[in-house]
Amino acid sequence: MNTGIGPLRLLLLCFCGLGSCCWSLHTFGSRSSGAFQHAKAGIRQGSAKRRHGGCWHMSADEIDDGQSYLSWVGRKLELSRRPPPVMIPRARIQRDFAVLLMRSSYAVADELDYTPMDGFQREFFLFRQGEWQDFQKQHPGILQGDLTDPNYFDFISFAQYATIAAGMRSAQLLFTEKVGADGETQTVQRAPELADDALLPGEHARRVGDRIFTYIMETFASVPEALPQVSVKPPLSIIARGVERVMDKFRLNFFCVDAKVAASTGKDGSAVLTVTARAPATLWSQQVLAQRRDAPTNDFEAKAVAAYLRACQVPHTYTTTYSGLDVTHTFRL
Repeated sequence: MNTGIGPLRLLLLCFCGLGSCCWSLHTFGSRSSGAFQHAKAGIRQGSAKRRHGGCWHMSADEIDDGQSYLSWVGRKLELSRRPPPVMIPRARIQRDFAVLLMRSSYAVADELDYTPMDGFQREFFLFRQGEWQDFQKQHPGILQGDLTDPNYFDFISFAQYATIAAGMRSAQLLFTEKVGADGETQTVQRAPELADDALLPGEHARRVGDRIFTYIMETFASVPEALPQVSVKPPLSIIARGVERVMDKFRLNFFCVDAKVAASTGKDGSAVLTVTARAPATLWSQQVLAQRRDAPTNDFEAKAVAAYLRACQVPHTYTTTYSGLDVTHTFRL
């Protein structure tokens, strides 16, 4: 017998908590059935509470739209896959360093001229507003605006990079943006060399990494022995030591609990650097952004290491894995 229930409705049945062995599937198959109307009522109640990024992303009427229906189910799946909250105690991040990471990410997004920044700020506000309630439940003592708290930094950096990535997925070449409180506007055109939207995530990562590396070199200029050695294509041992010194600055600023660097040679003879950050302030958000396939991501430590390698004119690529409290970036040189 044809039950009349499609895969999307079956998912809705599961996620709304309506499924049990005593329900017949054909009863849920009709849009006018009591089960389906009960599901719509549940969505109506939830959507009234969280419309911009919490557990519910669609209104009761939108359930009849296939695309919105799919988005709602996708949102529920995303939430179910997210990693658990980071509950271990961590030292507070140095404020100047935390501000550097946030401001650099925003400033570079502005420089790239791919979206109106007044619209970016609005979307950023709505996204973090929608995500805040669920995150706060996991961290009851968290305070909005406290960038030195690694848990709050994890949250706000996630919201920032999710908004950056969303803007890049709908990037514009020419647009008008507001630039003043009195409604003044300006027309903005993206640089021709960045006309290809696919270049935006990589360029954002590169520029943010360069800013972090410059900050490190300038801040510790009075202690040369603490700085990474910059030279043209140095030996692997020098590169590894330089990367260790870059990662030391993340540790000294309490961005991560610890950091390790290991150098090796691949089977093909290529040099490999394994860079591991233990419990970084973006441990949770890096994983969520990766699951969402957002690009760029907030892997600040990898960005800084990549900037050092560029300064040494060392070509490279890297991949990232997650295990417990560790974020590991494997650089192939």
